[in-house]
Amino acid sequence: DKIPDKFEFLQIEKYLKEYVVDYLNNKDEFDWIKLISFFQVRLGMRNGEVLLMKWNQNKKTDVSEKHSYSYVYLDDKITKLIIHFKRHLRIIPIKDDIKDLLLKMKNETKSNVFVFENQETKSRFDNTSFSRPFKRLLKVIGINNINYTSHTLRHGKITELLRNDVSISKIGKLVGHKTSRITEDYSHLISSDIEELIY
Repeated sequence: DKIPDKFEFLQIEKYLKEYVVDYLNNKDEFDWIKLISFFQVRLGMRNGEVLLMKWNQNKKTDVSEKHSYSYVYLDDKITKLIIHFKRHLRIIPIKDDIKDLLLKMKNETKSNVFVFENQETKSRFDNTSFSRPFKRLLKVIGINNINYTSHTLRHGKITELLRNDVSISKIGKLVGHKTSRITEDYSHLISSDIEELIY
């Protein structure tokens, strides 16, 4: 997967933040592609994790850490996001602005199970339905890189956190890397940033 350069990632992040502010202030409409992308940029989530996100825990299936079944759900007060992915459990605290966004989304969409629920089929969106609209969104933002995928935003978030000297340990916990080595692998990807230091 392609990693966006610093300028492109900041351009995407700025666009999505402005969209969310407008959406919260009723100046823009619900747009599932922009909102899924926002969660990836803001929380470093995998696209599949965002698409699996449920409003509540399913007490039958979302319980064990020992199986390979993936699940993502919000706690009852929408203060935590519980993610079990690739046999690894992590908990992300939800800040007030994200909570406000989620509450508005729930009120508007009337979705019952999944946060990102197809209103026609009442099932969750999947990765295949994301690709083309995502590329259209990038063009609207002014980015024409056809190599970008749904994973690009996650890579961009991790790389941007490294650029801002956030510890590898903290980044790994946020994004759910099993080992610090996985997070460290991103540090070689920002070698082009080092060129700025040489003059």
